[in-house]
Amino acid sequence: MTEPAPSPAHRYRLQNLLGQGGAGQVQAAWDTALDRPVAIKTVPRQTGVDGWREARLTARLRHPAFVAIYEAWEDGDQVHIVMERVPGQTLKQWLLENGPVPVPVACGWLQQLALALAEAHAQGWVHGDLKPSNLMLEVAPTRPGTATATTTPQTRVRVLDLGIARPVDPLATQTLASPAAQAGTLAYMAPEQLRGEPPSPASDLYSLGLVLLQCLLGHLGDGEQPSLAQAWRRLQGDWPDWALGQPEDRERVAQWPERLRQLLSQLLATEPARRPAGMADVAQTLGDIAAGTDTGPTAPATPPVAPALRARRWWPAVALGGVLLLAGGGGAAWWWQGPGAAPTAAQTLSRLQQAEAWINEFDDADSLDRAVALLSQLTRQAPRSAPAAALHSLALSLRHWQRSGPDPDRDLAEADRWARQALALDSQLARAHLAQAMAWSGQKRSEEALAEFERARLLDPQDVLVVAWYATELDSQGRLDQAQALLEPALAVHPLATPLLDEWGTLLFRRGDYARAEAAFRQSLAAKPTGSVAAFSLSGILMMQQRLDEAQGVLQTALRVRPHYKLYQNLGSVMALRQRWAEAAEAARQALARWPARYPDADAQANLAEALMHLPGQEAAAQDAWRRALATAQQQASAHPGNPGWTWRRGLFAARLGLRDEALAASAEALQQAPRDAEVLYYAALSHALVGEPAKAKTLLLQALAQGFPRDMVQAEPALAPLLPAAPAHRP
Repeated sequence: MTEPAPSPAHRYRLQNLLGQGGAGQVQAAWDTALDRPVAIKTVPRQTGVDGWREARLTARLRHPAFVAIYEAWEDGDQVHIVMERVPGQTLKQWLLENGPVPVPVACGWLQQLALALAEAHAQGWVHGDLKPSNLMLEVAPTRPGTATATTTPQTRVRVLDLGIARPVDPLATQTLASPAAQAGTLAYMAPEQLRGEPPSPASDLYSLGLVLLQCLLGHLGDGEQPSLAQAWRRLQGDWPDWALGQPEDRERVAQWPERLRQLLSQLLATEPARRPAGMADVAQTLGDIAAGTDTGPTAPATPPVAPALRARRWWPAVALGGVLLLAGGGGAAWWWQGPGAAPTAAQTLSRLQQAEAWINEFDDADSLDRAVALLSQLTRQAPRSAPAAALHSLALSLRHWQRSGPDPDRDLAEADRWARQALALDSQLARAHLAQAMAWSGQKRSEEALAEFERARLLDPQDVLVVAWYATELDSQGRLDQAQALLEPALAVHPLATPLLDEWGTLLFRRGDYARAEAAFRQSLAAKPTGSVAAFSLSGILMMQQRLDEAQGVLQTALRVRPHYKLYQNLGSVMALRQRWAEAAEAARQALARWPARYPDADAQANLAEALMHLPGQEAAAQDAWRRALATAQQQASAHPGNPGWTWRRGLFAARLGLRDEALAASAEALQQAPRDAEVLYYAALSHALVGEPAKAKTLLLQALAQGFPRDMVQAEPALAPLLPAAPAHRP
């Protein structure tokens, strides 16, 4: 029988304790065999942190910023890791003793950190817990006679504690119940980590930005020590909105190079997709700033945008289409290899994550274009990757839906082709069936799309996107009970999933339950304060109830983050409801200036026309805008027969132009398509009132009110307010 190998512990003479935390302790020691100082980290099994994994990961990383691993062994319920003992002090200690770091020095230190993390990300790992106490400042030795020996010694940044590092996981193969999933330090977590999402390369970018900010200011904002309150403020928006509470901080920031301020804005963007592409890019920028060579500004981060809630009194107060944000990781690093080079598995994962982040901002044409370009490259280089093919299809379907690409019909055909490719590669991949369902939905093959949604749901019942888009398709077909049956159990399991909450709010709105719809959108915003769908939907519901101050506040807050065309469209609605017609017209012009070239602009033209009608000398311009709105509505109603939204628009815009016969015919058709829809009833009533049919208008108006249409919204419409019956008296 073979005797067990003796423990190597006898060769190390333990010295003082260097540090202790929830994942174990680190003790100084002397290696008596090799006559050198070492540090020994002891990780108890019950902490849930895998000491062997940490040892193997750190040993694989070759960048000099990572400490060297000499040895590891197991002793009962503990793992001991012998590592290089790094002389110096932690960055936390340095900041406590010295205060803010000069810009060139701070950028030089963080450049070293970014280069080290670029290597870790390239190997498929994220740190997940970057903070000053995990960074060591070591004065590098210099050789006598060299140039550096007579100048300031070079400080090297060393990265400590990879105990909670985890693989990049854009496909969500790891459960959130895994030990490292929610590990980290609250004060330095990225917003997505605070929302319960696993760390990603983009999370490391955010944490690096916080460390850089703390180096430059001496604190993380407001002159406070890192705290949970600060972390909560970061959920509410981008830097510097949650920082710079002290005048001295504002003065210090004003002296920084513009490129440094831009870099911090990108690193500390709330949404992962708006952060830099990767650590390598950040390291280059930091190096330029440290060397004083930042002669040109960095490209600004692309702000995310998302579909607006269409709410105004001359078109649907809230025409929610169940538009959903794709979930996914943040902006992971990816690097160009050339069209023929095959990416490594880690690089494939990283690129998939970046593509998902861009798809997540699907209402931004530039983000979709970047996603399509990246996935076109990836599917060429990794032609056997079913996830890449599925994401390629989804990106193309969404670009077709937005009409933002150069050839929408080609996008839809390509989306179908890549969905079929994904299914051929892996018929058990839920996202492949989701991609096929989305492509068929775009082709108006509704029953086939529903069958694919169901297959995707059976393969992965926990996939929030599958359930949300499935419910959206059912909603679009008027199958509200089925959509509700899907959403309710999913929300019970995922109560903070914003795609589910947004579609749930849409469903409640369509049922006329405006109070619960408002609550759903507020809950979505609480879970994700920068959520665009919820913000726009909420503003629309508030407008319907004449809560204009609240609605305008929601829109102005969102416009500070992203000047999107539908945000301006809704702002024009608020201005019109306030009868501030000049501001309403300007908001409509801002919306049209940003409108996608191939996306129907009937509603924006109607906004402009309504505002111009009330401005002296603009009658002809108003008529031109109504004609453009009608032409687009006619085209869309022909392209989408059976869609009551485009049908009643055709009737309303014809009525505005005095085209009585077309207005009445279109209104009758819309009522036949959706006889109990409160919105259809309201706009049919308005069309009849505008063409001189007050009796029929009053009948339809009473039906709209019975279906839950807000009375306040009717009172704001001059053509219908006289027909409104007296409100019932309230009994004491």
